[in-house]
Amino acid sequence: MKRASLSASVLAASAAAAGIWWNAGAAAQQPPQASQPTPADEVNRLPELPKTPSASSTAQPVSVQWVQLAKPYPSDFRAERPLVRAGWLMVVRADTALLTPRSLAEPLLLAAGDGWTTSVEWMQHGHTSGHRVCFIPWVGDAQPSGSPELRGSSESIKERANLRGLRIWFGTPELPERVDAAMLARERALAQTSGLQPTPADRMPAASADLTLADRDALVGRMRQLAAQWCPAEVEAEVEAKVEAQAPEGAR
Repeated sequence: MKRASLSASVLAASAAAAGIWWNAGAAAQQPPQASQPTPADEVNRLPELPKTPSASSTAQPVSVQWVQLAKPYPSDFRAERPLVRAGWLMVVRADTALLTPRSLAEPLLLAAGDGWTTSVEWMQHGHTSGHRVCFIPWVGDAQPSGSPELRGSSESIKERANLRGLRIWFGTPELPERVDAAMLARERALAQTSGLQPTPADRMPAASADLTLADRDALVGRMRQLAAQWCPAEVEAEVEAKVEAQAPEGAR
């Protein structure tokens, strides 16, 4: 992220300072976009990017909650833009070198369980805290954007989206809006070849009570709450940047 949003306006000054993205109106998570090449001096200051995918490019869940949405939304993190009405809201911990903003395609954040693989939606980098707030959307049986109906009850969807064999990892650098089913299959195969293992059961956090929300606006609001809890420095920087951007020119 640290780049222009895909389909809606974002708090640009806030993003530049803190790496936190939510839309002021639609409140939608936005994937990163291609941008101008990073200046050489900035590249030299960035931590070296670990090899991805690899056994060391995993992310560890530290907070887990199942979320059901009354109103589905089209995901901006998939080329097919499938409708999403449920998924796992998570906070994950990872190597800060993997979380560091880069003005180019970044390693995809991916998740897989028994029988499913998906692209993970996220709203802040987490490089200052080592934690990233993200949403693992269930799109295994979702209809394409624009379809009037979705199949399955809340209980049946949660069962198919269970976390047995959960893997969360950083894959090949790419733009999330280009991810499709074929790419997910390739990334999962690469990860397995690289020695990626499921999250050990004893390292999985206890899930919070299931949550029902109205729509994506409410989901992003909940993600903001988690960001304030797990990534307070980034949230504070975002607020400070917003205040500075709104200040009169002479007062800056």
